Amino acid sequence: VRSAQMISKKMLYGHSFLILLGSIISGLISEALSWFLVYRTDDYQRLTKQIEKTAEKLKKEQETVKSKGKDVKVKLLQEKRAEEERDLTFLKMRSMLAVTATMGIFVGLLYSWFDGKVVARLPFIPFPLVQKLSHRNLIGDDYTECSMVFLFILCSMAVRPSIQKLFGHSQPKTSTPSLFSSFSQS
Repeated sequence: VRSAQMISKKMLYGHSFLILLGSIISGLISEALSWFLVYRTDDYQRLTKQIEKTAEKLKKEQETVKSKGKDVKVKLLQEKRAEEERDLTFLKMRSMLAVTATMGIFVGLLYSWFDGKVVARLPFIPFPLVQKLSHRNLIGDDYTECSMVFLFILCSMAVRPSIQKLFGHSQPKTSTPSLFSSFSQS
């Protein structure tokens, strides 16, 4: 019985490693496609430089507005920056479609190999909304068992930003509020 548990644990580690490897490979392919479709283009380079210049001008104008009380230029610069960021998002749309296709291919491939198999054990029982994803297509009621889809999503969320930083593909710094900006300021 003990040797069967050891084999089972080794299989879980092997499955988990393959899913992590698939996540890393899909992230690398996605970033290569993003570089080819977006980051190497002149339009992207021009837009990122414009956004940085506009952000600098906006910062200077906001400092002078505090002393003078005129905010017309600030509003115009904010509108200009918003328009430039909208253009950048539109430019990145091709890349987003390629990334979605790459992730879909890898999820389909891994799903065909690991459908209905336990690939990891969670150290907690997820709340009910997440249980449907973490226990997808697994037999039984042990909700600490993890399916391939959930592990792939977690691995991709952890790996892809690191790959983007490694290749220098992070977004330009702007003062546009994000979902987590209030947390990072405190």
